[in-house]
Amino acid sequence: MLRKTSIAIPLSLLLLFSLLSADVLLGDDDGSVYAIQTGTIEGTVTLSGGSGNVEDVEITANGITVHPDSTGYYSIELTPGIYDVTAILLCYQDSTIVGVEVLPEQTTTGVDFTLQQSTGISGHITVVNTYWGSMNVQDIQIAPGVYPDSTGFYFVEMTPGVYDFSISCDGYTSKPSEIEVMVIEGQVTTGVDFLLIDWVPLAGTLYSMIVMANIYLNGEFFDGSGFNMAGAFGTNQYVPNPGTCRSIGVWQTNPTDFWYFTIVSNYQGDDIYFMIYDSETGEVHTCNETVIFWDNTVIGSPTDPFILTAPKVWEQGFALIDNWNWISTYVHPDDPSISEVFAQLGNAVYQVKSQTASATLIDTIWIGDLTELTDGEGYLVQMNEPATLIIESINIIAYNTPINLTTEWNWIAYYPQEAVNLQTALTSIEDNVNQIKNQTQSAINYGGNWYGDLTAMEPGIGYKINMNAEDVLIYNIGK
Repeated sequence: MLRKTSIAIPLSLLLLFSLLSADVLLGDDDGSVYAIQTGTIEGTVTLSGGSGNVEDVEITANGITVHPDSTGYYSIELTPGIYDVTAILLCYQDSTIVGVEVLPEQTTTGVDFTLQQSTGISGHITVVNTYWGSMNVQDIQIAPGVYPDSTGFYFVEMTPGVYDFSISCDGYTSKPSEIEVMVIEGQVTTGVDFLLIDWVPLAGTLYSMIVMANIYLNGEFFDGSGFNMAGAFGTNQYVPNPGTCRSIGVWQTNPTDFWYFTIVSNYQGDDIYFMIYDSETGEVHTCNETVIFWDNTVIGSPTDPFILTAPKVWEQGFALIDNWNWISTYVHPDDPSISEVFAQLGNAVYQVKSQTASATLIDTIWIGDLTELTDGEGYLVQMNEPATLIIESINIIAYNTPINLTTEWNWIAYYPQEAVNLQTALTSIEDNVNQIKNQTQSAINYGGNWYGDLTAMEPGIGYKINMNAEDVLIYNIGK
């Protein structure tokens, strides 16, 4: 026998179905449902002044919010009634139209807004958390009740005038520390931007020293432009890694460009390392070089600064052929020992020679007086069979790494990472260089002109160079 089944549809579902049409369903206490027809408010929004996007305006009535399209047109569907309609956009004055009537199945038109640009300042705040901080940019109070959004953008309404404007938070250093801002009636002063980084130098210390440095990031000069930052940090037996901030570098431009650090400590012999913040990429890097803290020490000078480098791991490959290969490196291996550099080749390699020493692999053991690779030198590598050698490490800065040359022959490295003609590559020694050759080509210098089949120097190749007198080779390429 078939049984008749009743299905009860919840009122909430009926309301949901009805919202898909132009009606709203309401229910009585006895469970009956009836429809109320809706109406519409529509209008346009115009922005007066500034560079705001009209599509970001919030139009709100009876708790319902919509955004205009690119032309400024908007519409809101509501149940019949009388409502206040409000238009809001950051950096513009709010506007409210009161008493707008909505009638069933009718459109109330002409509810238009013209938003006037506010008076105040706006900008972005960037928060950088390295080891010591965990602050969220939205937690920064700019003014009473004013906080940045998730992107760091903020707006503060202010009366016209000239202000010294700053942002500060405990445990963070601000760059810049303060900005003089002029606020003009009916305008928003934009671009009042700040960086907050969790580097705050240690206070209450006994000693200090000075470091003047140039910094190179991935081989490029790292200056103090934008929000670039440099700091010094210290560790010791009492405060291990990551230690504490000991100095914020000050960018100097007179008489030369360099970073100036006043480094503080309570202990002699602290290990001091350096970090940089690259505002272009938003990345923090630890420099390769360190110094030992000693009170009253001065390292570097304005004209001869200490060199700091922040690494990018470079990979240099060599396609080694059977028998001899003339090679040189533009990277500095973390472990330059012959046994470590050539370990990957196994028994494919037989011998490595520098100008003055050599080493031979016999039964997995290197025998000879050549124990490690030295920056600036060229090498001859003898192979039992073809193989590929890969060296991964930080790159050598060509224009900041001189190569001392003696009279007669020198086996040298080529540091730049692109091929360069001889005239340009050897400019620094043009008065004293006589001849240069690689494994298969050569060139001779007569009266400042080069003759021969070797026309350019290339990365990875080892060279032999003959000098008429001592000199210093500097590859002024990429500076």
